[in-house]
Amino acid sequence: MSQPGPDIILSRVGKRLVPYQWECKNQQKMKTIYDWFTQAKKHGSLEPILVCKQNSREELAVISFKHLLELIK
Repeated sequence: MSQPGPDIILSRVGKRLVPYQWECKNQQKMKTIYDWFTQAKKHGSLEPILVCKQNSREELAVISFKHLLELIK
């Protein structure tokens, strides 16, 4: 069983530089999100962003991890 809390633990300086809570998942049953993201990639040459929502839950934005790292550099 994993520990509670964020999956990536940052130092105090790290939290100032990258102020995000990280939750990392590796899941077989995420095909729909990947299909939607692939569809977004086919729309053109710009970096794709997938925005998805489930009923009354808040909207989520999905970008590639590589692009996320570029944004927070």
